[in-house]
Amino acid sequence: MPAWLARFVWRCRGKRRVKLHLEGALPTVEGILLGRIRDHYVIMQPRLHHAAAQGAAPAELVNTLEVPRERVVFVEVLAA
Repeated sequence: MPAWLARFVWRCRGKRRVKLHLEGALPTVEGILLGRIRDHYVIMQPRLHHAAAQGAAPAELVNTLEVPRERVVFVEVLAA
């Protein structure tokens, strides 16, 4: 296993793959939940799913994303 892949697997161990459903017309965010810091959800390898574009591929973002807890309606756990 390459060293970069081993570091990635080590960082993701015990983390959950989640989908954050945001309020209003904001897109849904899917990724690996690293935890909560200062009332923000920290997501690694985030992907944006737009409700209007059903057939479109999700847009991938770079590295990590912090989502304010106030904007999240509920958290759907996809894999533990």
